[in-house]
Amino acid sequence: MAGRSVLLIVDMQNELLHPEGKLYGHGFPREFDRLVPNVQAVLAASRARGVAAVFVYTAYHPSFVDASPLSPSRKSGSLVEGSWGVKILEEIAPRDGEVVIRKRRPSAFYETPLDSVLRGLGAQSLFMCGVATNRAVESTARDAFNRDYHVFIVADGCAARSVAAHAASLESLGGFFGKVARAEEVEGMWEAEGKGRK
Repeated sequence: MAGRSVLLIVDMQNELLHPEGKLYGHGFPREFDRLVPNVQAVLAASRARGVAAVFVYTAYHPSFVDASPLSPSRKSGSLVEGSWGVKILEEIAPRDGEVVIRKRRPSAFYETPLDSVLRGLGAQSLFMCGVATNRAVESTARDAFNRDYHVFIVADGCAARSVAAHAASLESLGGFFGKVARAEEVEGMWEAEGKGRK
């Protein structure tokens, strides 16, 4: 594994994952019931190991003038900047001092300062959790690969609208753009990285 790691948590927002969220009804199958606990575990490990966590969320102007014409938020009136729905789930809420970045398109790199932040953190390896695997996570992972980061997808720290879409995305990403790991493996990988820097 290459260099200093950063944990990137993508779109883990109330609107998508809380039962009262406007997009929750389009939500994730029961196979992903462990998603939030798994992300909690990875986040706790990152904090314990001194691995920086960066949170990315999607939010739009109330007029949706900055949203894609195909964005589901235009119809549902969801993910409006400043609303409860755009907030990151309380269970994994960022702490003071942790970086939070707003985005408006699936990739967390598109027209955001993410790349500059990661360079500032000295990141070489990027561990990704979030939703949806085949949309925001995959788009971000591909862009990270194009910027020469070593990409790791935390398989059980991500979810999609179907198990098939999730599996297909992991197969594509793991086959060329990065590596696939499980939440229980990540802390050990970070421990090994820490020993390598001593």
